[in-house]
Amino acid sequence: MYFILLCIGIHHREMIQRKSINYERILSYEGRKTNELISNLIPGHLLNVIISEKRQVDVFDDITLLYVDIPGFVDYHKDIVRLLSRLFTRFDALTSENKVYKV
Repeated sequence: MYFILLCIGIHHREMIQRKSINYERILSYEGRKTNELISNLIPGHLLNVIISEKRQVDVFDDITLLYVDIPGFVDYHKDIVRLLSRLFTRFDALTSENKVYKV
């Protein structure tokens, strides 16, 4: 009887350890994936600031924020994907031509 209880206890402990290892692997993978996504959205120097949890203020002499409202946008619901693709392709081309950093 003692042997059976010992086996059950060992099995239970091993299952808990396996779950713990699997959770750590999942968290590690998700952390890498999150960092990769963030690194695609912001400049590298800011990513290092975020990771190190330091505060940083960037000062720019000239900056322009562009907010876009497209009149009649709802009417374009059938062609939204194509419209957005064309708009952002053109916007990307203009930012590249003018050496503008976009977020």
